[in-house]
Amino acid sequence: LSTVIQNDNIEHTRSYYKQLLESAQQDNKDYDLNIATNFFVDDFIEVINKYQQIANTHYHAMLEKVSYSNPTQTAATINNWVSEHTNGRLREIVTPDSLEGAVITLVNVIYFKGLWTYPFPEVANNVKPFYGTRGKPTNAQYMEQNGQFYYDNSADLGAQILRLPYRGNKLAMYFILPNPDNTVNQVLDRIN
Repeated sequence: LSTVIQNDNIEHTRSYYKQLLESAQQDNKDYDLNIATNFFVDDFIEVINKYQQIANTHYHAMLEKVSYSNPTQTAATINNWVSEHTNGRLREIVTPDSLEGAVITLVNVIYFKGLWTYPFPEVANNVKPFYGTRGKPTNAQYMEQNGQFYYDNSADLGAQILRLPYRGNKLAMYFILPNPDNTVNQVLDRIN
């Protein structure tokens, strides 16, 4: 996180993240947004109170004791927590097998449901060819609309960028399409 906001002071980074998290979590009539973090810690581990306080105060993260010696129950506990914090959209992110040898699992989920500022018109059977990474077309259902939106053909990324705002104009989705001479991985490397 400190690399993203380009600050080496951990207290400043924590404060910035806390403000960002609280701003994003404010009630809003235009969309639903829930960001939740939880540490599932094996019941034999004693977590230092100061660490619990930092996790809760700055990152709104909770710590929950579980028994990794019972991976079926622990997986159910984690999956129930995830389902609860994503309004049932994600139901299973871990299996008992994936918890083998674990003593701590950090889980962060984001649930978002919003409406576009400029909704797409409903068009029946808007099917066109889609060209994936292998260049072979497959039929895919499309949405389309005309309007004025933020758009950039970034030479630095080697990709086209389109911004579509959500109602309320506080949040938006960015679509990044690699130019024909670039791959998705090349664009991702340039972003990182």
